[in-house]
Amino acid sequence: MSEQKTILTIDDDPEILSLMEVFLGNEGFKVYTASDGKMGFDKAKEILPDLIITDVELPGIDGFTLCHQLRDEVSTRFIPVIMLTGSKTFPTDRILGLKIGADDYLLKTDFNKEELRVRIERLIRRTRESLSAQPLTGLPGGYSIELEATRRINIGEKFAIAYTDIDNFKAYNDCYGYLKGDQVIHLLGQLIMKTLKHMGTDNDFVGHIGGDDFIFITSIKAAELISKNLTNEFDSAIPLYYNENDRKGGFIETTDRNGHVCRFPMMSISVAVATNERREINHYAKLVDILSELKRYAKHGMPNRKGSVYVFDRRTDAEPRKM
Repeated sequence: MSEQKTILTIDDDPEILSLMEVFLGNEGFKVYTASDGKMGFDKAKEILPDLIITDVELPGIDGFTLCHQLRDEVSTRFIPVIMLTGSKTFPTDRILGLKIGADDYLLKTDFNKEELRVRIERLIRRTRESLSAQPLTGLPGGYSIELEATRRINIGEKFAIAYTDIDNFKAYNDCYGYLKGDQVIHLLGQLIMKTLKHMGTDNDFVGHIGGDDFIFITSIKAAELISKNLTNEFDSAIPLYYNENDRKGGFIETTDRNGHVCRFPMMSISVAVATNERREINHYAKLVDILSELKRYAKHGMPNRKGSVYVFDRRTDAEPRKM
């Protein structure tokens, strides 16, 4: 059975909302509605729909401002938006809407239901493919992560980028099964999003490389507090994903990659954080190289390590490549 896709329609005309709700519902979509821009923005952040259809002329926050806010918000940045208008200034409005970040633009008096359905399905499919979104978390994948980091490098922005993954995850997966493993991956994704929401900025970015590997980009100022809170939150939550005996023992017993029976501690996370504050970084590949080195140190180079950790690269280009 295919996944039911969700549409958020925003319009101050009850007849338009009713029409959209009936038509899109009959087409198999789950439909949510909002009657003004602020309500639409709040609902978009709450339900994270697959696509948003919004009128341009809305009370309070108009459609252009709403679209701008959606693109600035990390959780809604990649949701495709179709803007509708009945305005006679359609060509000018269309150009403005597309500049702001709308993905499509339709004149209310001209579009038909079949065309709208085709445009919706095309936009959702194209967005998912272009973002290479991970189905488990819905977060943008590797290609989009590289694009976002490269964009920030190209505009000269100073930022912190963090590579986060789960320690002893394979052993847990082998012992508890893939469904439980997926729950832990989903947990980490949610904790990153939650932590950035409360401690980060509106300009933050979260991506899911795949498996138990995540990337987040935030401000240099907030990066250490976010990393500290994230490691603490994970360590507090993860015992609940073990059965009582394993939780009391503090480890699980399973075979390693060579087939030997071994004890593995409870899962933790390693967070490797690099910044371009003190060194010049002009290519995404250099960021990847730095983060990979930091992650190896976090996992294997820290003496007497217990629980989750985060490590920062505070070196300059003049300093040697060693911890």
